Amino acid sequence: MKNKYQDISLKATKQGFIAEVNNNYLSINELLYFAIRAYQQYGSLVIAIKENDRIKNHIPENKIDEFEPIIKAKIKELYFLKDHKDYIHFKIKLIDKSVIKFFSKYLKALFNTNVFFGLLMFSIVINGMYFFSNNIKPTELTNYQSIIYSMIVFLSLMFHEFGHCIAVDNRTSKVKYIGFGLYNRVLPVLFADVSHIWQYEKTDRFIVNLGGVFIQLLINVLLIVLLQFDVANELIEQVFLMNLYIIAYSLIPFLRNDGYWVLSDLIGVNNLHDKSKGYLLKLLFNNEKFNLSILVYSILNFAFNILILYWIVFALSTVYGKYSIDHNQVFEFKNIAKSLLDLIIVTISLMIIHSKFSEYKSTISKIWLKRSVKIAIKKD
Repeated sequence: MKNKYQDISLKATKQGFIAEVNNNYLSINELLYFAIRAYQQYGSLVIAIKENDRIKNHIPENKIDEFEPIIKAKIKELYFLKDHKDYIHFKIKLIDKSVIKFFSKYLKALFNTNVFFGLLMFSIVINGMYFFSNNIKPTELTNYQSIIYSMIVFLSLMFHEFGHCIAVDNRTSKVKYIGFGLYNRVLPVLFADVSHIWQYEKTDRFIVNLGGVFIQLLINVLLIVLLQFDVANELIEQVFLMNLYIIAYSLIPFLRNDGYWVLSDLIGVNNLHDKSKGYLLKLLFNNEKFNLSILVYSILNFAFNILILYWIVFALSTVYGKYSIDHNQVFEFKNIAKSLLDLIIVTISLMIIHSKFSEYKSTISKIWLKRSVKIAIKKD
């Protein structure tokens, strides 16, 4: 008879063990992996140990009473994974998998391993040579050009997400959808649901995670070809430049972007963002196991957040300075659009500041609570 633990899908990979519940994925340790398998097969750790010698190697028979409550608590956490781990909120599905599958038929051959890495290196070289040899800089466009530019940039962002999905179709055939949501409840983002890629090998994950950047680099190669025919050079150059900006943003490893997942794979640390929170404090006060990669990432991540907060404060002071000189300009018809944009910038900025301080407060509280518990146990 099926028991409740059958809802958990398990997979062992070269990088570790993966558990999936309700389309959410988490890296788990070896002990928890074999414990869940024991419950799935036998419904009980006691019976599992009697029936399976291999399980006995991972769960000591004389410590079942000690292990079982901890293991069951960890399993329970898996069922609430979506509430605790999802960082994109208010999701709306924009493009269904049937549409993605249609385009994937013609493009997924680009994501075969040898083809992908060959074209990736080629497009990086071509993009770099064109950018540095032509010294492209941002320029002001006409109103008409700005409208066309905005539409092309939106399409570029959509192609980026298609890149992830087509890569998934090539590597796993399990395409989901492209959607819209708010990153950390603040920043509007397009996203592709590729969470299940964690079940697969590192090469597959690498290709999927860089699929969006790959497509944008190829688009830029096509734009370079168009530029050779003197077709709307100014507009196309600005689209080319914006594509590079989007690629650079995607590769920032301190946001849960493409670069973050690639870095996590390269250094072999799952849940890197969570493990790095307050890592220096954890080393000092909680006797955390030392890991140089996590320490370096934690320090750089903190510096990045300070830089972002500095930029936000600078932006807010600029907006304040503008309207403190002449607050009546807010109500002038010609300035309404700019005033609304400034209001949006202020609102998002304040939300980011609140989010960051709440995150730091929560991290410090957890570290201090863990330290207090350890002290209390030692006293007892």
